Amino acid sequence: MATLEKIRSKGVFLLIVVGLAMFAFIIGDFLNSSKTFFGEQKQKVGVIDGETIKYTDFMDAVDQLSTVYKIETGQQNGDEMSEQIRQQVWDNKVTEILLGKQTEKLGMAVSKDELKDLTIGNHISPIIYSRRAFVDPKTGQFSKEALLGFLASLDQAAKSKDKQHADEVKEYQQYWSFLENMVKQNALQQKYNTLLSKTITANSLDAKFAFDRSQTSVNVLYTMQPYFTIPDGAVQVSENEIKDLYNKHKARYKQEANFDLKYVQFDVKPSKADYTEVEKKINGLQNEFRTTADLKTFVNANSEEKYIDIALTKKEVPAFLQDFAFGGKTGDVIGPKMDNDTYYMAKIVEGGINEPDSVKIRHIVLPDSESKLADSLVTVIKGGGNFAALAQKYSKLTQTAANGGEIGWVREVSLLQNGFKQDLVTKIFRSGVNEITLDKQASAIQIIQVEEKTQNISKVKLAFLALKAVPSDQTREVIYNQAKEFATAANSSAKFDQAAKAKGIVVRPINGIDPNAPRLGNVKNTRQVFRWANDASAGTTSDVFECGERNEVLIVANLIASHQKGYRDIKDVTSELKAELINDKKAEVITKNINSAKASAKTVQALAAALKQKMDTASNLNFFSAQAGSLGMEPAVIGAASASKPNVLSAPVKGKAGVYVFSVINEQKRNDKFNPKAQIDMLNSRYNYMLPYMTLQILKDKAEIKDNRIKFF
Repeated sequence: MATLEKIRSKGVFLLIVVGLAMFAFIIGDFLNSSKTFFGEQKQKVGVIDGETIKYTDFMDAVDQLSTVYKIETGQQNGDEMSEQIRQQVWDNKVTEILLGKQTEKLGMAVSKDELKDLTIGNHISPIIYSRRAFVDPKTGQFSKEALLGFLASLDQAAKSKDKQHADEVKEYQQYWSFLENMVKQNALQQKYNTLLSKTITANSLDAKFAFDRSQTSVNVLYTMQPYFTIPDGAVQVSENEIKDLYNKHKARYKQEANFDLKYVQFDVKPSKADYTEVEKKINGLQNEFRTTADLKTFVNANSEEKYIDIALTKKEVPAFLQDFAFGGKTGDVIGPKMDNDTYYMAKIVEGGINEPDSVKIRHIVLPDSESKLADSLVTVIKGGGNFAALAQKYSKLTQTAANGGEIGWVREVSLLQNGFKQDLVTKIFRSGVNEITLDKQASAIQIIQVEEKTQNISKVKLAFLALKAVPSDQTREVIYNQAKEFATAANSSAKFDQAAKAKGIVVRPINGIDPNAPRLGNVKNTRQVFRWANDASAGTTSDVFECGERNEVLIVANLIASHQKGYRDIKDVTSELKAELINDKKAEVITKNINSAKASAKTVQALAAALKQKMDTASNLNFFSAQAGSLGMEPAVIGAASASKPNVLSAPVKGKAGVYVFSVINEQKRNDKFNPKAQIDMLNSRYNYMLPYMTLQILKDKAEIKDNRIKFF
């Protein structure tokens, strides 16, 4: 009993203790789970109709498409291509998810057997047979044997677990996986579009109407009173009228998220002191450049352009050095000369060279351990063996092996860029047609054959000593401080313009910017500006952003306004709506004037004289004309004219530029025979052409799509 009393006396205290313990447990659990939740939120590149696109998945797709691009072009991605690839991946994800949900509801799918038939079977998709990797080098056409050989080689390489070529095998696996998915998605979309096309089809009445309208065309004489002949102040537009027109045409103003901003840029350029410093440096290198025995080492140690021991054509030599290069002799030196921001000295290493501009080559690539096999293959080829067949059988570079080892037409520079050594490149270009070059390196062995050569042309070997004048740290600091001072002074939209005017700096306004646009104006690496704008408040000014390829452009931006996805605000389109209403009211006034004048003016000529306006003609108008000569794009006038009788003065027609009156002066009729089936097929073909685009747009409009890419890129 005493114990119970003791507990009761401490009841409030115990309740608090237990409550705190429970709270600690709950809040601890929440904090742990919220870490996961907020972590997942940060990883969302987007949400498409309820399906989350995680950053890791998105980047896997980007890497895959980058690999496809590299395989098909032989080039690494630059900044612009990376931007395009990210956009393409996003578009692919949107299409795949939205279309996938629709086809799943309808029970549509592409079976394994169907996919197999479309990739390696009897009905191979254009997505597969249009790839260069599967072309027969002899015919230049798609080869199923080349395709199957590619897949067999890929499967064999994957099973061999060859660590030396593991990365290459992985890339080609990604390539084939991408093609398979493209084929699957394309087949699915075709099925869906085929189904929809059966619901949107022309009938015999549509066909007859279209046929009749295409059989008659007219020439018209017209006059027009422009809207600008009446002052804007002569008509009044109320706020209610603007609101009513906005609500009537609100669909016009649908928008994705965007923002308006203005910016100034400070170009970081070398100062006079920077130019003087570079000139002094290159002058100090003149004597050694002329006399050194090891020119390559000297150039590579001192020049911004590395020494390349290849013969250059006239087109490959800078224009300001061409006369020197092809008019001088071996050992001659010129310079220093300045071109743009770079000081140059040049030396003729070897003149009087006559070589082809390009050669067509093919190769067989073997592991460095297969030296004996390489020697045997060279013997077989020289004895008349089929090079292409041997390449397909033995070459370990699957990219070219499938095409019989074909590399194609190349220039010296392109071979160097693709890892060929300089001495090998020179040897190839100085080889005869059909001659074999065996190149044994520590990493691999190549058997190379020259198939064709262009005609010999004059070339020259040059050594360049190039020193570019770049802004020094001191120069950069001065310009950066100027930008910083501007940003501090221009801390609002009004002050932004004032500060720019005071310093004579150009303000560049840009409206309706897509948050995922690749760059601001023509300046590269400006995505950081967009990310700032995405989180900033209207009217605020940014700090200084270092942009451009080499941070050579400093940008300070001011956010004018941010616009959410939905509809443009009425205040943003009031001027546009008001202008439309003003023209509508002017049209009423002009129409009354024309109708009054028509009481006595019975022809276009007389009416033009009464209105003091010019006359003009428009020819070959029919119901399907988009525009016509001086008449321009006036669909209401073109439609009315194509349905009018000859020599009848029309009623006033409200157009885009003014109010028109016309008379048909000539009518041409065709005597084509009406073929209902052909006409229906033609109309259906038009519908089907637009159907995939329209369908996807409708699916996008109806889906909820959250695009967070700006937070990542």
